[in-house]
Amino acid sequence: MFERQPDYPDGDSRDAAGPERLAAVYLAAFGGLRAGELWALKLDRVNVLAGTVEVVASASEAGGWHAGPTKTGKRRTIVVPRFLAVMLGQHVGRYRSPDGYVFAAAEGGPIHHHNFRRRHFVPAIEASGLSGVRFHDLRHTCASLLIAAGRSLQEVKEHLGHSSIRVTSDRYAHLYPEARVAMAEALDALYHEAVTAPHRFRGPCGPECRRQSLCLTCTYSESGRRDSNPRPQPWQGFRRTSVTSPNSP
Repeated sequence: MFERQPDYPDGDSRDAAGPERLAAVYLAAFGGLRAGELWALKLDRVNVLAGTVEVVASASEAGGWHAGPTKTGKRRTIVVPRFLAVMLGQHVGRYRSPDGYVFAAAEGGPIHHHNFRRRHFVPAIEASGLSGVRFHDLRHTCASLLIAAGRSLQEVKEHLGHSSIRVTSDRYAHLYPEARVAMAEALDALYHEAVTAPHRFRGPCGPECRRQSLCLTCTYSESGRRDSNPRPQPWQGFRRTSVTSPNSP
């Protein structure tokens, strides 16, 4: 059913984390799951054929290992890359957990993140020459990959399960340099469109005024007095059809 994944050569740093935990590392990096969400993931929440993972719980070690709601209290379903779905399918077939968890400790039972980090993750990171990288950085890697692939902040938010779009923006907006350039170019195009369009409205400059639509004096009414409630100009996204006297009801 599943495609065979290439075997890693002896001594490869990816093997240092242990083959029974390799899928968890990839799911963190390409699925964006938090550590607690990984260790609380149950078999019935993974659909290998559809390539989906339902994130409904998170593990905590405070007061003893237990599974509870996710950090935000919300559930989400993510679609994982095909290679990762294949990897998860192979993992489930090879490493059965009697407790129904996708990832289990070697001695049985759920994985305690503190032990996993100390015994497996840190040695693997040091073996690969990436000392200082945290497990949570894999989640940031997922966000960076999604942004590099052109996904929007809203899509990144939903995939990572952030509580609000502001959280996503505060953490990852700096990774959108091309988007900022595109916004500046769009504003520049609007400006040039406005200053090259014929002036369509009368102002105190007189009926022969040929100043462009950025003419600030056009915030005045036809009577020549300043309009206390100036109408938006066409370059502001609205079509101005008439000018109302400030004395009008």
